[in-house]
Amino acid sequence: MPTRQELLKRMSIGDEDFREYLKKHQSFLKSLNPSQRKFHEGNTQTPKTVESVAKSLGDDVTPEHIKSLFEEAPPVENMMGVRCCGNR
Repeated sequence: MPTRQELLKRMSIGDEDFREYLKKHQSFLKSLNPSQRKFHEGNTQTPKTVESVAKSLGDDVTPEHIKSLFEEAPPVENMMGVRCCGNR
């Protein structure tokens, strides 16, 4: 079972940078008006499922590991701050 640190290492980001990224991303999303949000959602990469993110990080990584890693990114007006996990 990989630790948080191991998952972040596989994603090539340190813990402090990851936490800062989540805060900045959430702040950015909150700053968008409805038109900007629609534009952003329509022009960003197709969101990946939790399962596909887990699989990309190794056979020992489960969807639960990914969900727990991103749990500190709360929803932003019905939209998950990090779209990579399919939480919109």
